[in-house]
Amino acid sequence: MEGIHSSPVQGEAKQTRQFYIDNMQLGNVVAFTISKDGHQTMLSGRVRSITPEAVTVQTKNGSIFYPKKDQVVWVRTGTRWPLGIYNALKFGKKGI
Repeated sequence: MEGIHSSPVQGEAKQTRQFYIDNMQLGNVVAFTISKDGHQTMLSGRVRSITPEAVTVQTKNGSIFYPKKDQVVWVRTGTRWPLGIYNALKFGKKGI
C-alpha cells in the first residue's frame, strides 16, 4: 500500500499549480480569467512581461491583457491543456 501515494519519481515532490504560477517566465503560455459583462471568461495567451502584481499577456489575435497573478489559472508546461481548462477555453465557459 505504500506505493499508492508516492510520486512517480522516488524522492521528488510533485509541483503544485501555485508553484508554476509563482515561477512563470516570459514566453510561457497561460490560461487566465477576465471579467466580461459581469461574467468570468477564460482566455489564453503568451506572457510578455511580469511585474510583482500583474502579468502582461498577448493572445493569439494580438490583444493585450493585464491579469493579476491571482487571475492566472494555469501555466502550460507541456503540449496539452488539462481537460477542464481546455473545455473552459474552447467552449467559453462563463461563471468559472
